[in-house]
Amino acid sequence: MKQIIVPIPRTHDQYDNAKWYVRFYNDIMINQRDHDFEFQLANAIKHFKGFKKIRQQKDKKTIIAHAKKIIRETILGMRD
Repeated sequence: MKQIIVPIPRTHDQYDNAKWYVRFYNDIMINQRDHDFEFQLANAIKHFKGFKKIRQQKDKKTIIAHAKKIIRETILGMRD
């Protein structure tokens, strides 16, 4: 899920952390010191208005367990 990140201007570590999220998760960082900060923030919010998170796939253990069941049933001839 995308994040809109607005780091506190006076803290260097928040800015570095925000850059990391932008790089690895393609999130959006908006600098409060930019002259068009409010415009950027409004556009980012409008862009995500109505955003709905897509349901994530089942966890790996569930997927593996299901695959094992299919293999077992196929080998034992219990599956149609």
